[in-house]
Amino acid sequence: MQTVVNMVGAGEAVVLLHDRGCDASVWAPLTEALAASHRVIAPGLQWQDGAEMPIHIERIRLLLDGLGIDAANVVGHGLGGVAAIEFALAHPLRVKRLAVLNPPAASGDVSRIRCPALFASGALDTDSPAGTLAAAAGHGRSATVAGEAALTAASASAKVAALLREFLAERLSPFNSRELRTAFGSFMTGVTIITTAGSDGAPRGFTANSFTSVSLEPPLLMVCIGKAAASVEIFRKAEGFAVNILAEQQKDISVLFSSKRADKFETAKWRVGPHGNPLIEGSAAWFDCARHMVIDAGDHIILMGYIEAFSYSDSNPLGYARGGYITLGLEEAAVNAASSSSRTVVGAILENEGKLILMPNGNDRPCASPCTRQGGSSQA
Repeated sequence: MQTVVNMVGAGEAVVLLHDRGCDASVWAPLTEALAASHRVIAPGLQWQDGAEMPIHIERIRLLLDGLGIDAANVVGHGLGGVAAIEFALAHPLRVKRLAVLNPPAASGDVSRIRCPALFASGALDTDSPAGTLAAAAGHGRSATVAGEAALTAASASAKVAALLREFLAERLSPFNSRELRTAFGSFMTGVTIITTAGSDGAPRGFTANSFTSVSLEPPLLMVCIGKAAASVEIFRKAEGFAVNILAEQQKDISVLFSSKRADKFETAKWRVGPHGNPLIEGSAAWFDCARHMVIDAGDHIILMGYIEAFSYSDSNPLGYARGGYITLGLEEAAVNAASSSSRTVVGAILENEGKLILMPNGNDRPCASPCTRQGGSSQA
């Protein structure tokens, strides 16, 4: 791969890898069709006899690195399809979707591919292994182009373009996003404010619960930032960042930093940490970090930080689960009160299908909300 002979359009990147015996110009009809919605890149591959596949895989990686592309859709034809499969196996986080036209029978161990994969052939090509490869891939499918035998990049361009446009428009996840988010929310977490200082020195920050410790030796932690976040590029390029674990009385700070307000740091009390990153006053704990590694991960990036300094207090941390905040101190106080020797009444309001549930109590009030009395009778 010596030059990029065609690169047009804007949007999500699509890399086209041609077969042996032709060059990148064979993709011209398809390039024009896809450029309306995608950034199309067609590199020239120098196919030669011999085991040069690892060299091409490395050159594809270097091409994406040089263009600043973390992950792309990869489309290959014939031997270019083998290269596409091998690249997806070698660099799984860098391939969003994989499409192979006219795949050869020897096409790599596709059972290890987990991205959406399309294997296409002509309907008249009865010897195509597309169906077998699709069945073996983790999220594979096969497709046939009506009226065609062995596909080429130039033949049936309108039909192939329509097939690829439909495939590239599909969601990457087979799951319902809301349901998956709800399932993730079953894991109770703390609440943090991630902060940094931009290149202009201005403080930046956002609320996050995607935080975890990584290592004690060396001291590492990591956080996740959505690529749609307004400040994602600032954090990606920053030399360091801080993680502020909020205390349970700081719910309003969490709400503030989850908003798009421009006066976050004018409203919240903060100070500069020992390594230059903003620290939120009153936090249960904080970690001031140097950037250790940035990892592309689907629709997020992972920031791994090397902990340069930290501190903590005995404040209860603010919790979060199933879309709501949890204050551990109040929960503990309620349990302690219910178990104490003093006279305590613990009540609840129960609702089901829009109706309030009441219990008979046998006195002048025929019904009341469910409650339990310490040292007395209980109704539940």
